[in-house]
Amino acid sequence: MSSKLAILGGKPAFETPYPIVNPSADRYIEGYLDDVRKILESGRLSGVNVRVKDFEDAIADYLHVARAVAVASNTAGMTLCLSALGVKEKTVLLPSFTFSATALGPYWNGNSMRWIDIDDTLTLSEQQIRGMNLDGLDLLIGVHIFGNPCACDTIADVAGSGGLPVVFDAAHGLGSVCEGVKVGSFGDAEVFSLSSTKLVTSFEGGIVATNDDELAEKITVLRNYGNLPDYSCETPGMNARMPEVSAALGHRMLQDVDEFVRNRGDYGDIYQRKLQGVPGISFQRIRDGCTSSRKDFAILISEEEFGMTRDVLSLALEMENIMTKKYFYPPVHELEAFRALGEGDVPLTEQVSRRILCLPIHNFMLKEDIESVCDCVGACSEESERIVRRVQEEAR
Repeated sequence: MSSKLAILGGKPAFETPYPIVNPSADRYIEGYLDDVRKILESGRLSGVNVRVKDFEDAIADYLHVARAVAVASNTAGMTLCLSALGVKEKTVLLPSFTFSATALGPYWNGNSMRWIDIDDTLTLSEQQIRGMNLDGLDLLIGVHIFGNPCACDTIADVAGSGGLPVVFDAAHGLGSVCEGVKVGSFGDAEVFSLSSTKLVTSFEGGIVATNDDELAEKITVLRNYGNLPDYSCETPGMNARMPEVSAALGHRMLQDVDEFVRNRGDYGDIYQRKLQGVPGISFQRIRDGCTSSRKDFAILISEEEFGMTRDVLSLALEMENIMTKKYFYPPVHELEAFRALGEGDVPLTEQVSRRILCLPIHNFMLKEDIESVCDCVGACSEESERIVRRVQEEAR
């Protein structure tokens, strides 16, 4: 295999780009197009109508929560959730190892941010949160990175001791399980994403899941501009409604989410079995008693042992037509938009962000494709000296 690497002049492992994500929405075309026809015939395309309400009920039933509020995106859901909780112009604790959208909820509510580091689960450090001084904090945000549930009970206990609300960014977490309980019912609320990179998609969209009826009612009003039924407005909101056509697709895909999680768990196991013997590769630790949705599959590269940096490996795989992502680099606190808005010492976050690489994982994959990706990764390590030399020569 190594002599055939494309970066060394060989033929790419895949004839066409092998995507890092591949929404399986095409499996629902026939039924979904019938849904769209009925929606168009009804003349009720927006607002909160039959499809949205049915989807909300189905999600709430699946998650075993009292309420699920459909919104336009996870970002909108996080923003409205903090607004409904009254967390404005205050201080929010959250990890920096996440997508920038996690910080947008605090940002759009005028909050400052305090960063907390991660551990080998790549989620908020349980040890740090246990020993943290909560003085000056007004809300905690936990993030289920790549679908790996963070320390939900610990976070809730620590926050509860300080009287702080907790919101979980569950963008990656639909289908994940934490100690026998589906992600969705922890904290004051959990906010999911249904964008096209997720296991279940509604094109774009999100869900706020909560067992707090009062909070759900506030978010329901805020997603519709903040308008009450008589069009009076006590608190400014935004247009964050989910269209009927989006809810229809999400509802159809939801019925198969557990199959998607099982498949991705199997694919992740294949990746780890094939790659665990490659020098310089380590993996995200899934917390004991938890099931990750495996929204992404990440490897961590040790340059000294593997023979090249994460960035060179990403380049070599791209030439094999294998698409990868450097999730999450840079971490949020290093992004220009957020540098002046937060503080905190997060050394492991900075280290991990420079070593991490996410490999392709889909709801449905061929074992042979996963093995081909792994073979290319292994071959890159074996031929690291030649690859690094080639990259250096081309950079001159």
